[in-house]
Amino acid sequence: MQANVELKRVVAEIYSYVIAAQVKYCKGDMKHPFFEQTYLNIAMFNRGLRKHADALAIWQRLEALQRELYGEESPLLLHTLKNIGTCYTGLGKSEEARGYFSNVVDIITRCGSAKDSEDMKRKDKEDIAGIYQSFYLTHVADRDFEKALEYTEKSHEIIKDIYGERSKRVASKYYQKANSCLILGRKDEAITNIEKAIDVHTNPAVD
Repeated sequence: MQANVELKRVVAEIYSYVIAAQVKYCKGDMKHPFFEQTYLNIAMFNRGLRKHADALAIWQRLEALQRELYGEESPLLLHTLKNIGTCYTGLGKSEEARGYFSNVVDIITRCGSAKDSEDMKRKDKEDIAGIYQSFYLTHVADRDFEKALEYTEKSHEIIKDIYGERSKRVASKYYQKANSCLILGRKDEAITNIEKAIDVHTNPAVD
């Protein structure tokens, strides 16, 4: 345990040194492209330590830099925006998180094209389903299980469309819906969803 603490301290010091060296090299220009990878590395490091506030501060620096480099609606912002939303969720700031998650969905939707390959269309759907899962988590944190159920339904429909009704991924959504229904006092719906989850999980199609 002590070794891990020491390693984390050393890594943090290294990142501090790297930032200072880059500031000097770039003559104080904090929007220099060299900072992009450094910000990403530091943000991921802090996220791994569950230091949400520290990670958020760096992700936001990265967001500002990437908007400057690539434009306001570039798909290259998606990873950063998702992580900012996740940090806000970890800090208990659900509204702020949902704002960023909405931005992610908007960018994916606007950048999609009928000319995209089937693999790209599938990836976009998977990404949106994942963001709807993130919305679900914010509503669970707020104890708003009606909205949580709504976003599970949205995610569920996309997962069914991608993988088919008999996928184990679909089974997990039935379990999730059952949990929300149970908390909302909808016992019959909860039982129905549990039964569907068990059926799919027991006799799945090959994904």
